[in-house]
Amino acid sequence: MHNVKLKNCRVCNSDHSKFLFQLRDSREEIRFFHCLECGMIYTDLILFERRVQETYSENYFKEHYLEVLASKVLFFNDILESIENETGRVGKILDVGCGIGTFLEIARDRGWDTTGIEVSSFAAQYARDKKLRVYEGFVGQVPLEYKEFDLITAWDVIEHVEKPIDFLSIINSILKEDGFLVLKMPNTCSISVRFYMKLSHISKRDYIHATTHLSHFTAKTISLALKKAHFRVFKIKTASDSALIAHDIWWKKCLWKMIAGFLRCADIFHGQRASLVVMAKKK
Repeated sequence: MHNVKLKNCRVCNSDHSKFLFQLRDSREEIRFFHCLECGMIYTDLILFERRVQETYSENYFKEHYLEVLASKVLFFNDILESIENETGRVGKILDVGCGIGTFLEIARDRGWDTTGIEVSSFAAQYARDKKLRVYEGFVGQVPLEYKEFDLITAWDVIEHVEKPIDFLSIINSILKEDGFLVLKMPNTCSISVRFYMKLSHISKRDYIHATTHLSHFTAKTISLALKKAHFRVFKIKTASDSALIAHDIWWKKCLWKMIAGFLRCADIFHGQRASLVVMAKKK
């Protein structure tokens, strides 16, 4: 079953794609494609629930997520202020892929009625231990009594989703008629993301999170995906990304921090920082 591969584009479903390059992790080969119809870059990897649980285990959150938590708190406060200025209200919010509940805590403190959904058993329980309403599972498994949201957020989630249009359509179905959706994802137009993708291509090693990032979006392709799911995009901006490539050896860690800092500066100069933040409204 693990040799089942995706053939068509994850956004437009076209089979008219160009092969870019191939990586191999410990379990399988991962091929990258560029859709010649819509411009999407995607892999042919299909994730299974067991692999998702293995990836987002307790170790992941302790070794990677907590390292960049301070920068996430700053981003979450800034983005919530921006959302509240845009919508003019607070209300019911669902955070999809809520992790350990950091964003939900901040939203709750600002007066939002918060709910989270998270695939990681460890993270969901961690969030519940902080008295947050968090369910384990996928977005379609939110209990009926907690639907009809004013705002749904998904931070660095959609690039992991096997069927982005279905994912967005489910979100559309549980938003209020005047509800908002805010997404964050890697920006494939940025210098930093293109650098890591090129480095992966040349070295045949995974510097682009190929085992979990199934889709590599640009402003154009995420806008197309949202349009197909009956959303209207009204704002797209770029933001810096604090994620680092983890290394146990201190000098390698220092080297990658220097490279990440240089790329962040290059992104700012280029005007396309490493993450896209997209605000959309239900049509």
